[in-house]
Amino acid sequence: MKTIQAIIGLALAASFGAGCSNEADMPDSHYPADNVVRVTASVDEARTRSYTSETLNSFYLSIHNPGSETYSYGSTPYLKNNGIWEADNILLWQNDSVAVDIIACTDLESPALANDAAKLYELNNGVAAVKTDQASEDKDYFTQSDFLIYKRTGFVPKNDLVDGKLAIVFQHGFSLLNIQITLGTEFNQSDVPTKSPVDSVTIKDMAYKATVDFTQTPIQMTAKEDEKGNINAHHGTFETVTEKDKHAVDNYACILIPQTLAAGSLKVELLVNGSDRYIWTSTSDFTLESGKKYQLKLTLGKDAAVAGEITSQAWNETTGGELETE
Repeated sequence: MKTIQAIIGLALAASFGAGCSNEADMPDSHYPADNVVRVTASVDEARTRSYTSETLNSFYLSIHNPGSETYSYGSTPYLKNNGIWEADNILLWQNDSVAVDIIACTDLESPALANDAAKLYELNNGVAAVKTDQASEDKDYFTQSDFLIYKRTGFVPKNDLVDGKLAIVFQHGFSLLNIQITLGTEFNQSDVPTKSPVDSVTIKDMAYKATVDFTQTPIQMTAKEDEKGNINAHHGTFETVTEKDKHAVDNYACILIPQTLAAGSLKVELLVNGSDRYIWTSTSDFTLESGKKYQLKLTLGKDAAVAGEITSQAWNETTGGELETE
């Protein structure tokens, strides 16, 4: 295995032996003289309770150089240190003009990713999963359920580097379901509640693992239908009211595996006041897509939970198609 010093020496030798004339010919080039791969990483959404550019602190990077195994890297872990992304091993570009394919992701459930233990660009059966208890308060299982992905083919360093760095902008690989619960005024009869009567929200019998195929563009995820369970949603804000004729609103969220659900198979259970259970059931086929967020609006009365509508849009955008379930 090459030492860091030896790698740096080779990089500098290469830059002096072959790169000087290139740099002279390209005064505006942002290609690094030492050939070292440097990265920045961000998340294409800053207004979510899942991973953000600020909370992301680790990921894995794979670079595939079709013409050189030496300059290909299967899976290299990166950690953020005082705002700078660092790896234990130094990665090198072959030169400024050889096109490469780049893949990055947050952690998989399997296989283990560490220093080429798995070549992401050859991996078509990786497994990623969401946490089933995203309501857990002692651990941030909601954020940990967010699976981030990035793939770029035909990346040419001299054209595509940003200020000399590989600028990775992660996308959300899974789906986000926001659940908005409007309470009936009957919950205000004795007094307007300052705490929501909704104790928990559970999405029933959902696939919680997916097979990930990094060889496809875009990266493809397929739900593992043989592994299903109940997923406890993450509690957000409770919007209380001060007048008895107004409606309080409670908010939950859950990160889900992209999957297609037949009519009647998407079920959301609400536990209310410690013992009352209400279940909303979809009445039509429904598909959760990678990188999209959905909003399910429920109206909760004393004897029923009634769906308003489900709408969908890109996780990181403010526009999107609408899908009604009624």
